[in-house]
Amino acid sequence: MRKALSLLTGLTLVSLAFLGQASAQACVWVGGNVIARIFFTLWLAITPAFAGSMLLLGAGGSRPLPAPVFVGNGPLSNSSGTWTSSTVNIGAAYSTRRVIVMAVSGLSSGRTITSGSINGVAATTCLDSTRSTQEWAGCITAVVPTGTTNVTVTFTMSNTLFGPAQYAVYTVDDSSLLSSTPQTGTAGTASGTSVAPTVSQTAGGFVLGGTAWGNGSAKSGSISGYTIDAPNGNTFLFFSLIPSPSTGTATATTTWTGSFSANSGVTAWR
Repeated sequence: MRKALSLLTGLTLVSLAFLGQASAQACVWVGGNVIARIFFTLWLAITPAFAGSMLLLGAGGSRPLPAPVFVGNGPLSNSSGTWTSSTVNIGAAYSTRRVIVMAVSGLSSGRTITSGSINGVAATTCLDSTRSTQEWAGCITAVVPTGTTNVTVTFTMSNTLFGPAQYAVYTVDDSSLLSSTPQTGTAGTASGTSVAPTVSQTAGGFVLGGTAWGNGSAKSGSISGYTIDAPNGNTFLFFSLIPSPSTGTATATTTWTGSFSANSGVTAWR
């Protein structure tokens, strides 16, 4: 019996690796006993499901589409060369949580990001755009497994700042992303009624963006085709497109009343 089972095992491995289902059926008759027939009948029953699972894994079928969540927004205070807040809500904690912090300012003094941190975790800069030393749009991101509320977020900038900023927090399961580096796009105007940054998006991914205006009266900003996550009539707008409907170029056009300066930045993830 032991020799028969050894022979059966060898035949099964050979048929699985090289011969496929048809050869496995032929091997049933080689076994020549009831146990072999039962074993191969079961094996033939599970083979289609097993093969289907392997095909799904090979095609990336085991990776779910990203499902980002808008957590909230608030102000970043200006402290010399940093924008910071110690009361940020970054949502429910889990081991693969990626936190994405979009930020905008109407008065950046032409500064750029030198570093960023989220709950003490060093963050990567994923967007850093200033229009002619004025309106600014930026983004930092990191996998932050711990922390929920009253978390400190800091943008360390290249020099002294002369105005506050605003932030919007999004979270997404990092294991669902194909890349932690987004595509980006920016657009600005010194005096106009709209800005329209473009970005290369991938179907099933998502787009996050922000628009900042310079000083002046109410802008009444709006953006068609996107969800406005954090509106403000005078100085900023945060928006998202979840999920991206197709692969190609996405245009995020923010429009407003009156002629004002503005800068808008977008990030596309997948």
